[in-house]
Amino acid sequence: MKTSHFQSALTLSLAVILVAGGLTCLSQAQQAQAQPKQTQQTAVVPTLVNFSGTLTDLNGKPLAGTVGVTFLLYKDEQGGAPLWLETQNVTPDENGHYSAMLGSTRPEGLPTDVFVSGEARWLAVEVQGQTPLPRVLLLSVPYALKAGDAETVGGLPASAFVLAAPVASGATPSSAGPASSAMAPPPATSNVTTTGGTVNAIPLFSTATNIQNSILTQTATTAINVVGKLNLPSNGTATATGGKGSRPMDFVSSAFNSGTAAAAPQTFQLQAEAAANNTVAPSGTLNLLFASGTTAPAETGFKISSKGLITFATGQTFPGTGKGTITGVTAGTGLTGGGTTGAVTLNVDTTKIPQLGSANSFSQTMSVNVSNPLIGALNATSAYQAIVGTMTSNDFFTAAITGNATASGTGTTIGVMGNASTSSGYGVYGSGNGAGVYGVGGSAGVYGTTSSSGSSVNGVQGATENATAVRGDDSGNGQGVVGTSAGTGYGVYGSSQSGTGVYGISNSLAGRGVSGANSTTGGVGVYGSDTTGFGFATDSNVTQALGMGGWVKAMVYVQVLSASGGPGAGIVRCFNSQLSGSGQSTPPCGLTYTKDAVGDYNVDFGFEVDNRFPTFTLETAGGGIASLCRGNCFLNPTSHQLDLVVCVGQNPCTTSEVTAFYLFVY
Repeated sequence: MKTSHFQSALTLSLAVILVAGGLTCLSQAQQAQAQPKQTQQTAVVPTLVNFSGTLTDLNGKPLAGTVGVTFLLYKDEQGGAPLWLETQNVTPDENGHYSAMLGSTRPEGLPTDVFVSGEARWLAVEVQGQTPLPRVLLLSVPYALKAGDAETVGGLPASAFVLAAPVASGATPSSAGPASSAMAPPPATSNVTTTGGTVNAIPLFSTATNIQNSILTQTATTAINVVGKLNLPSNGTATATGGKGSRPMDFVSSAFNSGTAAAAPQTFQLQAEAAANNTVAPSGTLNLLFASGTTAPAETGFKISSKGLITFATGQTFPGTGKGTITGVTAGTGLTGGGTTGAVTLNVDTTKIPQLGSANSFSQTMSVNVSNPLIGALNATSAYQAIVGTMTSNDFFTAAITGNATASGTGTTIGVMGNASTSSGYGVYGSGNGAGVYGVGGSAGVYGTTSSSGSSVNGVQGATENATAVRGDDSGNGQGVVGTSAGTGYGVYGSSQSGTGVYGISNSLAGRGVSGANSTTGGVGVYGSDTTGFGFATDSNVTQALGMGGWVKAMVYVQVLSASGGPGAGIVRCFNSQLSGSGQSTPPCGLTYTKDAVGDYNVDFGFEVDNRFPTFTLETAGGGIASLCRGNCFLNPTSHQLDLVVCVGQNPCTTSEVTAFYLFVY
């Protein structure tokens, strides 16, 4: 019978072989009775049927390579459940012709009980990846398989029976002695027994001669059920040169290829493979392989390790824009929480990250960098105190609030700036047992501006000895403290109970420890007031611009005669405001003393004094008359010199001299 996909022919000669085999068995059984001493031989009927056909694709082209073909026996031409089936791999020739032995994949071959009823049987051929082909009606040859029963009695082989030995002539059974040599011993039994089976259960040889139900059952023609474990053993034993994988499990689908206009099988294969072979810790992986068409399955890259860890194939992406494998979430700096399994939560570590709506405590220096020139780096607004700095250390040069202006150039930079919009407010207010406000700057250490009757810089110092309300240090050519008042207020205001209201230190000749400036005509740059003491007091030298009054510019004490009436020591004590350091008060303080004549003494100050206000005091027991000459005098002193003419007891002054005199320049 020929179809569009295959052609089949059953070999009729098989019937002759089967019948001849049955006759041969009968003849041999008769000979065995006649010759009991000979070994009985039983011919085995081959329960196989040769089947030939042609395999083509949907376009009629011969199939090539190895093709999986399933053979099924049915009771009817259409419908119904298969009575028997098996799958074989066949290899057609270049014309698509192939030949298969039905029953060759099973130990029992083609079951003979399928043909017991004598009814017609239909053979269906299903090619992998194609729709089932029309069924073929079997001819008489397969029914000859039933002839194999001729070699059995009740289904048992002849060897299962013992032949009765002939009775000797003239002898009776009662007179027969022990078994004679004429009686053949029973042969070894090899019969198969069973106590019965279960419908749809696949049988199992539990021993060589016993059949029981296996763990495999069949549901109609659609499923094989495995009650226990399905084991796919390895393909061999591993060696040092290579491991062995398991036998594979294939899942095959069929997809139509528009390019070839044919269906192509799509095979997914699961297989256990060896890993870390020839190591002290060998292992294995479960791998996924794939093949399209007739090619051999190849690795996809997807596998599961012995610990359940999954290795994804190259190019695997996950939902979203990110890519990669996440093995865990670890809390970084400033965070808490994290984890490697389940729902993972991250929280802000409030001991490290400040909270906007809560009070925060900082243990390290905070840096705020702002490039916008119109706003401050730190802006604080409060109904009471905008910025409060508390200093707990008593180490030298510690500060509660420090502002450093490090920018270079000609512009104005401010370390700390405070603005008060009310008449009683303070731009910068500091209170401390050390320094309430302390500033160090190249221009001004502390700078305050007020436009009302308030104070630009106000420092309040407690009762601690040697404490400072406002302190400004300048190490360059600037000012330690600068206070500017444009109204009736104070540029710098200092109040102290027992210490110093305002204290300034300058470390350079051109610098100023405290500087006060008032732009109002008749105003006061620095003002000091004390109702019981001194408005201004100093234990150091005081200097003033030469063109301004109010401070002494130079002082000198000259000893003319000694206690014995002889020449004196000259300049004994002095002060020169034009010098600095110890030279200001260390004789001769840059001054020069000369005696021009009896009662005529000259002091050269080294700077212009003819525009100053000089005065003198004589030190003599007898009194005297003295005159101070500068400029156009008899001896014509220079602009840097003052000439003192003294007469003691007589005039002209030719015989007596004063003991000493004081000379002051304002």
